[in-house]
Amino acid sequence: SDDNIVQPMVAAMDAVILQGNEAPAALVISFENKRKAMGWKGKEVEISLLSRPLGLAFSEDVVPVKITKLVKDGYAMSRGVKVGMAVKSVNGQSAVGMQYPEILELLKRGTELLPSSD
Repeated sequence: SDDNIVQPMVAAMDAVILQGNEAPAALVISFENKRKAMGWKGKEVEISLLSRPLGLAFSEDVVPVKITKLVKDGYAMSRGVKVGMAVKSVNGQSAVGMQYPEILELLKRGTELLPSSD
């Protein structure tokens, strides 16, 4: 029926309209895996985080920024984030070549936009 065609188009248009007027409701981080043991060293993966707290810790004052700790059964872990992953981009903005304070600011800004699950 025509409804099967129209509904997805309406949903897609709503998404485009929301993107134009509101901050994104997701923190999208692209990671590169740096650990051989995980079987996909060097491969890149994009993970969307939709609420906070994220439940992760990362290296301080070190580039590339790498995930160093995850809260057991925490949100980031449940979304597929793993210790050893390196941040490549945040919400589409490349972190390659950036200094630590700039990357930290991108992560903070992206996290502040997320709804709290507390």
